[in-house]
Amino acid sequence: MQGRRPTKDLEAFFDCLDGTVRACPGEGCRKVITLAALIVHLNDAHRWSREQIAAWVADERVSAREAGSGVAP
Repeated sequence: MQGRRPTKDLEAFFDCLDGTVRACPGEGCRKVITLAALIVHLNDAHRWSREQIAAWVADERVSAREAGSGVAP
């Protein structure tokens, strides 16, 4: 991406990428990085498809909402 920063571009386009730090869900991976960087990492390093990443993000949002409302998963 010659000089471009994909995580910066993602954060500029999507307000939902709030800059919180997340652990990588990739098997055996120990990275802990921002959500925008994690999306790029999952695609580049773990070869996750956009659909796999979207499903993981959607599941994370449901889990966070349930935790905030006191509802057990």
